[in-house]
Amino acid sequence: MSDTLYLVDTFSLLFQVFYAIRQPMTGTRGQPTNAVYGFTGDIEHLVKEKKPSHLIFAMESPEPGERLNIFAEYKANRDEMPNDLRPQVGMILELLEAYRIPVVSYPGWEADDVIATLSRRAVRDGLEVRIVSNDKDARQLLCPKCKIYSIRKRQFYQEPELLEDWGIRPEQVIDFQSLVGDAVDNVPGVPGVGPKTASTLLQEFGTLEGVLDNADKVKGKKVSENLKAFRDVALRSRELVTLRQDLPIEIDWELARIREPDYESLVRLFTDYGFRRYATDAQVKYQEARVQAPSTAERTWTTIRTPEAFEAFLVELRQQPKFCLDLETSNVNPLEADIVGWAISWTPNHGYYIAVDGPAGEEFLDRDGVLAAMKPILEGADLSGAVAPVSPVVRKAPAPVAKPESGDSAKTQGRLFG
Repeated sequence: MSDTLYLVDTFSLLFQVFYAIRQPMTGTRGQPTNAVYGFTGDIEHLVKEKKPSHLIFAMESPEPGERLNIFAEYKANRDEMPNDLRPQVGMILELLEAYRIPVVSYPGWEADDVIATLSRRAVRDGLEVRIVSNDKDARQLLCPKCKIYSIRKRQFYQEPELLEDWGIRPEQVIDFQSLVGDAVDNVPGVPGVGPKTASTLLQEFGTLEGVLDNADKVKGKKVSENLKAFRDVALRSRELVTLRQDLPIEIDWELARIREPDYESLVRLFTDYGFRRYATDAQVKYQEARVQAPSTAERTWTTIRTPEAFEAFLVELRQQPKFCLDLETSNVNPLEADIVGWAISWTPNHGYYIAVDGPAGEEFLDRDGVLAAMKPILEGADLSGAVAPVSPVVRKAPAPVAKPESGDSAKTQGRLFG
């Protein structure tokens, strides 16, 4: 199965959820959070239900748009961003960073152009592409390996739907929009030419040039006259609606591959936003990741074989509020086992081993002396007094420790470092 790349128009999604969730929502600092909440739900849906192999969010460029050089009134009729949505833009960028999802933009161009460029390159590189946007400009990108996904309807939009909706093929979308125009982006088009008329004209004449060159043959005097009078406007509109598919964006698809989020950051953000359920889920994932993550730190041991080293160790041990303890024994049966050594740790990746028995020739401490010193610590007695004395004698084993009975093994139960 081919890898699948989902390309999301960030602002398109942000406006959708902002207007879908109109009840007031605020975070712990009083910040508006309704759009961020809906946006989070959409991220979760895409990642967990659609399960893409790759995911990229495309953003508008903060620089002046290149289309303004073509038509100064482009998008001039758009309202300002609502005041309670504006601060949420930065919040969703923080959220995407915590999810480890890349955000891509290109100076002077819109999210649609970024999506067009990346979709064509992805298709060329063998990926399946799904565009998450409600912008009709994206229909010009439809092909067998590229579909549009309506996240609100949970439906895919493909070439058959385009034919049923507009009566045209994907390669005719640009010409269709050039004739009809786009009130949302203030693209003028040709007056008097609506979707049905544009569809009929393109079905008959094939392309925008074909329609304009055959204006005299068009039924309807007013439409025919407008096609002649607004020829230049239609051609300029085509420049405005044509998405750039060749922006020099450097992209490594592996950087867009789905990864585990930064759960620690998600916990912090969701807690700040007041999203309790999401914060709880992220906290669980964070704890699971910590338990499962392999340690890359070097693990070291300090072996204690002398009374001086043991007394210094006890001074430090008595200062610890908690520690881990494990015993090396001569038998797995506690009724038959003798203590061979004490394993103790209170810092990650470092432990202490107190030898009280061992192979012939090795040095170790007196077993009873070590037990006497450890007893008040293990029993939780008052540790403010003097350290219990330890035999100053360092013993050597006269013979190897007896081997366990057949079927047993001299191993530690629940070893400290696994």
